[in-house]
Amino acid sequence: MELRKSETEDEGFLYELYASVREEEMRLWGFSKPEREAFLRMQWTMQARSYGLQAPDADSLLICIGGRRIGRMLVHRAGSFVRLMDIALLPENRGQGIGTQALRRLMGECGASGKPLLLSVNPINPALALYERLGFSPQRKTETCWELSWQPPIPK
Repeated sequence: MELRKSETEDEGFLYELYASVREEEMRLWGFSKPEREAFLRMQWTMQARSYGLQAPDADSLLICIGGRRIGRMLVHRAGSFVRLMDIALLPENRGQGIGTQALRRLMGECGASGKPLLLSVNPINPALALYERLGFSPQRKTETCWELSWQPPIPK
């Protein structure tokens, strides 16, 4: 697995990745194909704008296996912490340990710098079990969003 910064030419892949994450939800809503495409494009644009306003200097990293793009991590490295703003994998690459590997790499970076790793997750998101397994703990909970953090071990 390798991580590389995304480039302008990766935008099409990033949109397709976003759409794949929302695929099941879109089926449940019963949108026609054109309605689904219009809705997803609008949501994708708004998410990108929101992330850009929250952390304009965040790194958009592609997760690649054998040079093939299979996912993305959006990482904001602030002064006293690192925030994982987004992580997503194509459906066919989920459940294979790739997300765990990407998160462990980021946790290693945080451990080396002594900075906590923060993230937000919807409590019904299956990824919550992964975060808990990796040692993330809740800092704040609402019905739709849990703020989690992982603290690097204190050096002896």
